[in-house]
Amino acid sequence: MLKRLGEVFGAPKTGTAKINGVASQFEGMINELETGEAMNYDRMAENTVEIDALENQNTDLSDTNVKARNIRDALSAIINGG
Repeated sequence: MLKRLGEVFGAPKTGTAKINGVASQFEGMINELETGEAMNYDRMAENTVEIDALENQNTDLSDTNVKARNIRDALSAIINGG
């Protein structure tokens, strides 16, 4: 009985078992790399949406500033008799 347990738990791996073990590790790494890449692309897409929204907001703010300057200049001209 002890000999059989030693054979099961202490038996050296076969060449095929070693190859399969390493191949499995590489497959796991490939999967992790692909998953990480997909996550980065998702985040990049989210960033692009956020950037677009901020650029639109900046455009609106700039337009409002132009309007404010135009009104300021017109009022200044009225006050200064220009």
